[in-house]
Amino acid sequence: MALPIDRGYVILSFEEGRKTTVSVARSRPEQGQSEDVFAVHASLSKLAVHKEVPLVGSGRLAWSTKPVKVYTDDGGLVHVAPDDPVQVAV
Repeated sequence: MALPIDRGYVILSFEEGRKTTVSVARSRPEQGQSEDVFAVHASLSKLAVHKEVPLVGSGRLAWSTKPVKVYTDDGGLVHVAPDDPVQVAV
């Protein structure tokens, strides 16, 4: 079964108690803010941000400078990973 994948720009909000909220937006965030958020993964204690994801930040916020994909694996770990373009053979 295919896992649901959210694709867009990510905003990470670091909370007290080592929790993180992950928001996914259609447009590139400016200073960690976007009006185009369409998905939220709230108060996560299990999160893997892949090292290839370009992030910038300020204070308790970080956001991606390129589109990413956000998905949950079978063990419940939420991943923020590069959104590799699909290559089609011609």
